[in-house]
Amino acid sequence: MQSCMALALWLSVAAIHDRFECCVEVGGCDDSDVDCCSEVKECHGMQVGDFVAVTVYIMQLFQPLNFLGTVYNMIGELV
Repeated sequence: MQSCMALALWLSVAAIHDRFECCVEVGGCDDSDVDCCSEVKECHGMQVGDFVAVTVYIMQLFQPLNFLGTVYNMIGELV
Protein backbone atom coordinates (compact mmCIF):
# COMPACT_ATOMS: atom_id res chain seq x y z
CA MET A 1 0.00 0.00 0.00
CA GLN A 2 2.80 2.41 0.87
CA SER A 3 4.70 1.70 -2.32
CA CYS A 4 1.56 2.31 -4.38
CA MET A 5 0.99 5.60 -2.56
CA ALA A 6 4.62 6.63 -3.01
CA LEU A 7 4.56 5.82 -6.73
CA ALA A 8 1.30 7.68 -7.35
CA LEU A 9 2.46 10.75 -5.42
CA TRP A 10 5.85 10.73 -7.18
CA LEU A 11 4.11 10.62 -10.58
CA SER A 12 1.80 13.44 -9.47
CA VAL A 13 4.73 15.59 -8.38
CA ALA A 14 6.48 14.91 -11.69
CA ALA A 15 3.36 15.98 -13.63
CA ILE A 16 3.03 19.15 -11.55
CA HIS A 17 6.71 19.94 -12.10
CA ASP A 18 6.33 19.44 -15.86
CA ARG A 19 3.37 21.82 -15.93
CA PHE A 20 5.26 24.52 -14.04
CA GLU A 21 8.27 24.14 -16.34
CA CYS A 22 5.98 24.51 -19.34
CA CYS A 23 4.40 27.63 -17.82
CA VAL A 24 7.82 29.16 -17.31
CA GLU A 25 8.89 28.40 -20.89
CA VAL A 26 5.65 29.10 -22.77
CA GLY A 27 3.90 31.68 -20.61
CA GLY A 28 6.92 33.50 -19.26
CA CYS A 29 5.75 32.96 -15.69
CA ASP A 30 7.99 33.10 -12.65
CA ASP A 31 8.70 29.88 -10.76
CA SER A 32 6.57 30.99 -7.81
CA ASP A 33 3.68 32.61 -9.72
CA VAL A 34 0.86 30.07 -9.49
CA ASP A 35 -1.80 32.45 -10.81
CA CYS A 36 0.12 33.03 -14.03
CA CYS A 37 0.46 29.30 -14.60
CA SER A 38 -3.27 28.73 -14.18
CA GLU A 39 -3.94 31.18 -17.00
CA VAL A 40 -1.65 29.41 -19.52
CA LYS A 41 -3.85 26.97 -21.47
CA GLU A 42 -1.15 25.41 -23.70
CA CYS A 43 0.48 23.53 -20.84
CA HIS A 44 -0.77 20.09 -19.93
CA GLY A 45 -0.17 18.34 -16.67
CA MET A 46 -1.46 18.39 -13.15
CA GLN A 47 -2.10 21.27 -10.83
CA VAL A 48 -1.52 21.27 -7.09
CA GLY A 49 -5.19 20.47 -6.36
CA ASP A 50 -4.87 17.33 -8.47
CA PHE A 51 -2.16 16.14 -6.08
CA VAL A 52 -4.66 16.26 -3.23
CA ALA A 53 -7.25 14.45 -5.35
CA VAL A 54 -4.81 11.61 -6.13
CA THR A 55 -4.06 11.23 -2.42
CA VAL A 56 -7.75 11.06 -1.51
CA TYR A 57 -8.56 8.59 -4.32
CA ILE A 58 -5.81 6.22 -3.24
CA MET A 59 -6.86 6.38 0.41
CA GLN A 60 -10.48 5.69 -0.56
CA LEU A 61 -9.32 2.73 -2.61
CA PHE A 62 -7.30 1.15 0.19
CA GLN A 63 -9.69 1.71 3.11
CA PRO A 64 -12.15 -1.03 2.05
CA LEU A 65 -9.26 -3.38 1.26
CA ASN A 66 -7.79 -2.76 4.70
CA PHE A 67 -11.19 -3.45 6.27
CA LEU A 68 -11.49 -6.74 4.36
CA GLY A 69 -8.04 -7.75 5.63
CA THR A 70 -9.12 -7.03 9.19
CA VAL A 71 -12.31 -9.08 8.81
CA TYR A 72 -10.32 -11.96 7.28
CA ASN A 73 -7.95 -11.95 10.25
CA MET A 74 -10.88 -11.99 12.71
CA ILE A 75 -12.49 -14.94 10.93
CA GLY A 76 -9.16 -16.76 10.90
CA GLU A 77 -8.79 -16.35 14.66
CA LEU A 78 -12.30 -17.72 15.33
CA VAL A 79 -11.76 -20.84 13.28
